[in-house]
Amino acid sequence: MPWRTQDGFRYKNMEYTNSCFPCCFHVILRNMKKINEDAAVENLWNQMQIQNTGQDLNAGPPNENDVHRNLASMPQTANVNRMKILTPSVFAALNPNNMRDLQGLINTINVHEIRNNYQGMIIGNAHATVVFKLKTNRYIHFSPSPTLNTVQLSRASTITISPAVDFASNTIIGILARGLNRNGEVTFAYGGDFVVMIG
Repeated sequence: MPWRTQDGFRYKNMEYTNSCFPCCFHVILRNMKKINEDAAVENLWNQMQIQNTGQDLNAGPPNENDVHRNLASMPQTANVNRMKILTPSVFAALNPNNMRDLQGLINTINVHEIRNNYQGMIIGNAHATVVFKLKTNRYIHFSPSPTLNTVQLSRASTITISPAVDFASNTIIGILARGLNRNGEVTFAYGGDFVVMIG
């Protein structure tokens, strides 16, 4: 698949209908210079999906168990210094009325730690996206697509990260990442209960 560059950020389109997660993983590691562009990340993930579920990534997306299993099995994961994984079952176990639960999550997604210790973050629910810290200390939000022309990129001077709470059901449903420009205007806002921080 062809790659493009914007603001020094290299990106590509998805190779399968539902390969947004491995595409994001590939894009982060490529921009961290951990792997090269022709690494067959999505193809390998697709092979693992077929082997473990009987379905390829055109037939359906990976679920929570697939994400944990496939990340642990990917040889490219060995190139990562630090990685935190938060998935739906992690958020489902948290009680927003329990300050220990809430403070623990806030500590885990501490924006200062993410700024200092992690360069890329995959975040999503039905669709995985990337928040990536550029060498200029600015941020780019990348939303992959099966075609390059429909890939979405947004820039930000800084980011905020906070727990996402569903007040109707009184549950923590994930996190919300927002990008802000120099004037404090929101350039992107994306939430999800699948979060992988990579450093």
